[in-house]
Amino acid sequence: MLIQNMNPVQVAPEQRKVKAGFAREDLFVCVHEQFMTATAQMADVVLPATMFLEHDDVYQGGGQQSILLGPKLVEAPGECRSNHEVICALAKRVGAEHRGFAMSPREIIDWTLQNSGWGTLAELEARRSGSTASPSSTRRTTSAASATRTRSSASSRTGSTCRRPQLRLASSAATCRRCPTTGT
Repeated sequence: MLIQNMNPVQVAPEQRKVKAGFAREDLFVCVHEQFMTATAQMADVVLPATMFLEHDDVYQGGGQQSILLGPKLVEAPGECRSNHEVICALAKRVGAEHRGFAMSPREIIDWTLQNSGWGTLAELEARRSGSTASPSSTRRTTSAASATRTRSSASSRTGSTCRRPQLRLASSAATCRRCPTTGT
């Protein structure tokens, strides 16, 4: 079992059952994590993961219609790898093929934005100053299924007009701080 970006031993319901399941002798667990979480402590192998400043990614604001680009600002220390790097390396070792395995993180971001109707990576980067596009260029008619872009959307406004997200770039002035105890 490969676990990334989760700590089920700490947060999943029915903790006794979860911990008993992770303690099984026949279960091999690999955790790709930034910190030594409760789940990582029960793993057979722990792979060091990058933090948000150490890889390119996009983020959707909770409860709002905005997409933020989180650009890579610093190099990852030591052997830390992004989720994408780990998945691509695993896919290569097991012979799995998919076009995403041959794409860089930035290419995947661009493809995802374009195929989700959110514009392009170039447009996202062009809005570094936090400005938004004019209303006429951000409106489009959508179907009921895609009227809004939130997972929990209950909207069924067929033919409604919605706005594309405000596109902003995370500040490049951010700094990366490591744990003062472990240096990681």
